[in-house]
Amino acid sequence: MKNLAITCFLLLVFSPIFGQHVPTLKPTGERLTKVKSEAVQHFESGLLNFRNKNNAQAKIDFQNAIKADKSFAEAYINLSKVYEAEENLDSSRTVLQSAISSMIPLNERAFAQLGRVTYKQEDYDAAEYNFKQAVSLNNQEDDYHYFVGLSLLKVNNAEEAEVFFKKASELDLTPRNKIGLSNAQIQNEKNEEAIATLQSIPNYESNPEATLNLAIAYHNLNNSEMTDKYLQMAQTNGAGDQAVFQNLFGLIQSEKSNNDEAQKAFNKAIELDDDNATFYNDRASHQIRIENFKDALVDLDKAIELQPDFSKAYYNRGIAKEMMRDEEGACLDWEYAFFLGYVKAEELLNDPICNR
Repeated sequence: MKNLAITCFLLLVFSPIFGQHVPTLKPTGERLTKVKSEAVQHFESGLLNFRNKNNAQAKIDFQNAIKADKSFAEAYINLSKVYEAEENLDSSRTVLQSAISSMIPLNERAFAQLGRVTYKQEDYDAAEYNFKQAVSLNNQEDDYHYFVGLSLLKVNNAEEAEVFFKKASELDLTPRNKIGLSNAQIQNEKNEEAIATLQSIPNYESNPEATLNLAIAYHNLNNSEMTDKYLQMAQTNGAGDQAVFQNLFGLIQSEKSNNDEAQKAFNKAIELDDDNATFYNDRASHQIRIENFKDALVDLDKAIELQPDFSKAYYNRGIAKEMMRDEEGACLDWEYAFFLGYVKAEELLNDPICNR
């Protein structure tokens, strides 16, 4: 009887607590099935509307799917894609950033989509980070490795880019992956390896990117015959309207002292791609050769603005400054070029003008 009294007392004291409503953080059982079913219905409707280019309704559908199930990763991803299709990249990015911050487990496709959006925004550091997150979650998807490589090339890290392109090529031997690898190899001055990579592509002689890269690699090896051969192939394959083609054509015409043709080609390359530091440096090299030093300085300043660690641009700017009698400025540029690893600058630093 005493035990019964104690039990009744406890029930009286604690019954208000047991009677309080405790919020359910996640639906369970029958409620869970109902929520999931509702979310999926909205999601499938969103996919249908998105395919039919009814973006306004697709956004509403995906948003409703997220309201029904806040952990629905694919709904966030596709909502981001709708905004991307509308070229509203800020909203596309925001949707995924908010989702990823609370997404458990992490979703590789969400990181990959965010990587694509940030790459389009030219935020290459963010793109690199997001694609690397996708790789960490799925190391067997060549797409993720490929886009890490592209992002790394954009921030001038060709050595690491080569590693990711190699992995992409191991996973899938598509021409895209091998061309990406050849780009990194060329930037790393591994021109023979780049040639081997490109020539391993089936029907490479009909591929515009492959033949253009072969022309670049052979040009770097000072093989004018093979350069001309592959440049002609690249033009026949439709690469003539690419900025890289125009820049290479400009270099060749400059070497042949066809100055007007060289200038037109360099101008066209920069018109097609005005944020490529290499194009400004190459045009400046041509300007130096024809003793147009003032214009060369303008181009080299722009090259360095675009790529502050561009050692060859500092070296060339030093030459232009020396020719304009700015010897102190020339020596400072050569010193910085050497500091950045441009070994050729050492001989100019040992010149009497830098040791007075």
